[in-house]
Amino acid sequence: MSTRIRLARGGSKKRPYYRIVVANSRAPRDGDFIEKVGTYNPLLEKTHTDRVILKKERIEYWQQMFLIYKKWFHRTACFTES
Repeated sequence: MSTRIRLARGGSKKRPYYRIVVANSRAPRDGDFIEKVGTYNPLLEKTHTDRVILKKERIEYWQQMFLIYKKWFHRTACFTES
């Protein structure tokens, strides 16, 4: 089973809110996921601390399980501590 970290969209029309999830690569975007490892709120300012919230220990666990990253995750998460 190939797993990926990706965004699952929530919120209402024109008010997006995303969950950062570990999911099977064949599952639909907003479908089943294995574990929620964070959140992303694009409506907050870029400097706001709650814009991206990650569970670092769980992400490290999934890294050890040969997780495949999406491109946006490298840009966003590599520089964020929480």
